[in-house]
Amino acid sequence: MGALHASLAHWTVTREVGTVVMPTGTGKTETMLALFARERLEKLLVVVPTSALRDQIARKFLTMGVLPDFGIVDRDVQLPVVGRMEHRFDTPEEARHFQESCNVVVATMSVIGGCTNEVKDALATGCSHLFIDEAHHVPAKTWSAFKERAREHGKPILQFTATPYRRDGKHIGGKSIFTYPLRKAQQEGYFAPIKFISIWEYNRDLADEAVARRAIGALRSDRESGLDHLLMARTERIHRAEEVHEVYARLAPDLHPLIVHNRMGAREQTAAIEALMSRRSRVIVCVNMLGEGFDLPQLKIAAIHDVHKSMAVTIQFVGRFARVAGGLGDATVVANAADADVEEAIDDLYVKDADWNDVLQRLSEGETSRQRRRSELMRGFQTSPGPVPLQNIRPKMSTVAYRTQCEDWRPHKLDDYLKDTPLLVEPTVNPSERVLFYITREEQGVAWGETRAVSDLVHDLYLAYWDEERALLFINSTNNDSLHRKLAEVLVGEDARRIQGERIYKSFHDINRLTLSNLGLSHLHSQATQFTMHVGSDIREGLSPASVENRRKANIFSRGFETGESVTIGASHKGRVWSYKVAEGFSDWMEWCGRVGDKLLDPSASTEEILEHAIIPKIIEERPSLVPTHVQWPFYFLKRSEEAIWVEVAGHTAPFYESEIRITTFKEEGPLRFEVVVEEASAEYEVVLGEEEVQYIPVGQEKARLRTTRREQPLGEWFQEEPPHIWFEDTSKLDYNEIYQPKGEREPYDRTSIEAWSWEGVQIRKESQYKKKTDPRRLELRSDSVQRHVIDRMQGDYGADYDIIFDDDGKGEIADVVGLKATGEQLLVHFLHLKYSKSESAGVRVDDFYEVCGQAQRSVYWRGAVQRLFSRMKLREQKRQENYGVSRFERGDLQKLDELSRRAKQLVPRFRIFVVQPGLEKESVNTRVLDLLGATEVYLKETFGVPLTVISS
Repeated sequence: MGALHASLAHWTVTREVGTVVMPTGTGKTETMLALFARERLEKLLVVVPTSALRDQIARKFLTMGVLPDFGIVDRDVQLPVVGRMEHRFDTPEEARHFQESCNVVVATMSVIGGCTNEVKDALATGCSHLFIDEAHHVPAKTWSAFKERAREHGKPILQFTATPYRRDGKHIGGKSIFTYPLRKAQQEGYFAPIKFISIWEYNRDLADEAVARRAIGALRSDRESGLDHLLMARTERIHRAEEVHEVYARLAPDLHPLIVHNRMGAREQTAAIEALMSRRSRVIVCVNMLGEGFDLPQLKIAAIHDVHKSMAVTIQFVGRFARVAGGLGDATVVANAADADVEEAIDDLYVKDADWNDVLQRLSEGETSRQRRRSELMRGFQTSPGPVPLQNIRPKMSTVAYRTQCEDWRPHKLDDYLKDTPLLVEPTVNPSERVLFYITREEQGVAWGETRAVSDLVHDLYLAYWDEERALLFINSTNNDSLHRKLAEVLVGEDARRIQGERIYKSFHDINRLTLSNLGLSHLHSQATQFTMHVGSDIREGLSPASVENRRKANIFSRGFETGESVTIGASHKGRVWSYKVAEGFSDWMEWCGRVGDKLLDPSASTEEILEHAIIPKIIEERPSLVPTHVQWPFYFLKRSEEAIWVEVAGHTAPFYESEIRITTFKEEGPLRFEVVVEEASAEYEVVLGEEEVQYIPVGQEKARLRTTRREQPLGEWFQEEPPHIWFEDTSKLDYNEIYQPKGEREPYDRTSIEAWSWEGVQIRKESQYKKKTDPRRLELRSDSVQRHVIDRMQGDYGADYDIIFDDDGKGEIADVVGLKATGEQLLVHFLHLKYSKSESAGVRVDDFYEVCGQAQRSVYWRGAVQRLFSRMKLREQKRQENYGVSRFERGDLQKLDELSRRAKQLVPRFRIFVVQPGLEKESVNTRVLDLLGATEVYLKETFGVPLTVISS
């Protein structure tokens, strides 16, 4: 511990908020004692989250703990007077009297938080130093408010934590003055090695017993080796604890398993813990208990029945089992890795054969390093922002950009500029990053009337960033009444020039399938109408030759696709650029500004064709003379959980992902129809377009119903609120009564790019490899089918050497066959869409392609939802197994799928979509087919940048 204490030697001189990061169980409390002894602190206030931790720390201060073993104080040292604050004080005088009687006061924040503001001030001023243990709680409102009180009174503050990172992204603040890495703690013997036993059980009904058996086995093995070990089984909810307790009671009655949770009475909880302490019980099942402040090193076996989802909680939890004490062995963690739905940061912990010692070291050090960098960015601000913590500021992605010619910016000039402006937060500058912010505080008249009796208090954030490399000043403010020219001149000089006019629309550069949502036009001559706003289909009218004459674009907002991601972007003629996205912090906003700046400065970026090629909706009253290729459920459906929506047809009910919606009439004219299919039942609907509304009218007797936990409606009524999307051969989209039609010429698919396969021995009119037998619970394999032939080629010498080949054929499919492979830093994802031939021999029939091209276009959605792709595959495998006992995996298994799912978050996804039609003869392919394939190819590339491969005879 000597290196640690030396590093803190000058802490009281700096009087900054300092943060010490040490793994759980490696001596945070001892470090507090050492500082107290060495620095001779006068009136120490220690704040902790729980009463158990309060009592533990108070006991150690009373005896100065184990400090003699470290040679920090002599054994005959005069011990401090330690007070425990168990109840709130009613008056400031009571608080002051208590503190004056003690050298150390240990309190929980829940008790301090219940005090009046006057008592809180007395506590903050009455201490000479403030220590905060388990400082990851600091971003909570009560904690941060009291910490600010102490800081405002000039009290040195030291924070201790094992996890300086939180799942919600909030920063604990403070200068990182010492970090004791987990790796070093293990090397120096303060943190025991961890053995991870992974269970792979996909049936949740069997998983608890599988975890319990392995954990009990580990405990018995340790006991046979003479180790005094105990087992804790962790669950998320009380009802789960009760289920798990029954499993342990049945499997190991001799170990007398107990249960403990916060709904039990205090006497029951105490009795259970005492039984564990006395070894009358060796197993305890708990619900988020025995955590902070609970000190029992003999807890060495952790059975995780419900996995912690965040890294911070996982490391805190595991740290309690890895504590070192005489006569004890190493820690063992048992968990069901097959059901580990965790955040991205800790995915690697649940990969098969994961070494938790290495992974925890790497994750902990990496996240601590990121938090340190974030601290440095925030600490780079020269002054404190006062009542608004830096980490709580979330600026919107919005900016005005000024060209600059200065050699350096001048933030010091702000004092004169703002001298008459009421401020909540004074200008706060980070000179190394060249970014500053301040917050104004102004009373304004109410919008609903002219009166001096009442007013609104408005606080506006101003954020400025000078990008020296690009010679641009970016200004963001919640005050949109100004473009902040005077502020720019103050910061970078009077020669600052705002980027505006036509040039500002360069921000739309390189966005594919740009779809305009809003268009504002300024009228240059009309005094009666100076501005018009056009929304949705009205945009087309706003862009008609008559409308555009003597007008200019005032503002545009649009959606589209950029670098394979869905984006929003807006720009105004005066110079503002914005997005719907909200930044997580200053650095996110600065990076976004850099990307916008690159476009604004790009001489090759043109604005002339932005509106010319933009997709603008048009209201239609008749179906278009185009062949429909596919229909999609409302996009809102795809954002819900897999089993949030259920579909019912003719008494058959299935979750959303096991049903299907598909076009039934592939014709240019006549009724526009689709059907909803559940199991063997289907309900057909006709889309009837009218002047002001669209009707979805059932064809025949069968009708479909949709239901969630909140409502149930006939499909036709539901679609009045959330309409389906119908796509056509030119990739136009019909959304209710508005059609979105792409502009420009589309190149036909390159005939030479078509791959011709041999289909010898294949019945090209048979598509699927499985056919239902007379017994509805059995499937018959058709070895001469199109799908079987494709899978055989994938397993042989064609394309990638796949890690997974997945038969996804059926209602609600992603594709007929899915191939996955992790290679280098990439994840290859191949979707193969197959279609049987309508004739025994190959030829050229465009009807053979409408549906399969629609399936290809629909499946590109998964490029933007890679993790949902893995979840959907898992669900469909489980459903197939339950129904037929036949796996969808042709190569790989669920365990391999989970492994790829976790690795995928660190890999760059590379999608490729295949259209396979053995009924096409390559040499005879005609223009109609090539045009349809070309439209599909362009759509895949313009949305998510996915290439298309066509396979024929």
